[in-house]
Amino acid sequence: MRRAVLACFAAIAIAPLLVTYAHAQSGKKPPPEAVKAAQAHMTKARALYEAGNYPDAIAELETARALDPYAKDLVFNLGIVHEKALHIEEALHFYKLYLDMDIDPTERARAENIVKRLEGARVQSRAPELPGGLTAALVDVDPDPRHVQQRGGHQPGRAAASHDDVHRLV
Repeated sequence: MRRAVLACFAAIAIAPLLVTYAHAQSGKKPPPEAVKAAQAHMTKARALYEAGNYPDAIAELETARALDPYAKDLVFNLGIVHEKALHIEEALHFYKLYLDMDIDPTERARAENIVKRLEGARVQSRAPELPGGLTAALVDVDPDPRHVQQRGGHQPGRAAASHDDVHRLV
């Protein structure tokens, strides 16, 4: 069952890459109506994200990206939402993909810092097994107390992207 879920997720993650590659090879930019439709999906994703519905926000962002594979913000936002949903590997994938895009030095430095932080979180989340088959896990990856206060107190089970990252979706 787990392999089937992972295979399905891998297929979803790879499909936009194939679309991006095909567009890059053809030298064509998406038509204006595709860009407009992608922006509508992005708006819907933002509302879903703000409501804490990360799975549906991811689906909307994936749909938007299929329509406009060159939109850097879509790739970055996919990293943010996957991180919030505690999908560290997927978040790393999208942040690294973002680093491969044409971005300015400030954006590059921010993304590199996020990748470094998540790679550290990934190592920490591979905690040893506890008695009874339980596994220790990293729950809140943002130790900054200002962010805990902004979220209205400690919220177990919710990872926090850094304050600088979330501004794109908020």
